[in-house]
Amino acid sequence: ALKNTIVLDDDEIFYFNQKGDYITGDYKHVEKALYFYELKNMDRGEAASEFFDLIDSAFNKYAVFYSVISYTLIQYAMNSFLVIVLALIMLLIKIKFEKVTTFSENIKIVIVSMTIPSIIAFIASLLNFRALNPFFAVIFQFLTPIIAILSLYKGRITKEKSPKGL
Repeated sequence: ALKNTIVLDDDEIFYFNQKGDYITGDYKHVEKALYFYELKNMDRGEAASEFFDLIDSAFNKYAVFYSVISYTLIQYAMNSFLVIVLALIMLLIKIKFEKVTTFSENIKIVIVSMTIPSIIAFIASLLNFRALNPFFAVIFQFLTPIIAILSLYKGRITKEKSPKGL
């Protein structure tokens, strides 16, 4: 049985893992033909890079799917953690020595306050500000608590100004 092996067939590429299980790739996404006699004439590092690029492009659909799923799950977990931490921190806020909100209200406020930074990041990414893409996460994480806390104070001030009985 084949283990830890890559088999190059005429139509497909097979990868066998340590257990002997395999996945298949195809040559549809391979952009450049690669000849082994050319690899022999290349520098060893360059030849390895060319060969690995070929293998990578053959299994690209698996890598992209895995990357998208793992990134989505990590982002969901991190944003959930951010919501919980901010909701807990907002429990510490008191105005005129009075508790302002409950934990469940804080969760709702934080989730709603994520809307504006998300829209800003979305519009900026549509405008192709690729150099700033890593900075959008910072903007999102910085603006979310600021908007949440400002909404608490604004809501409290509005509540104090409203006439009694309404």
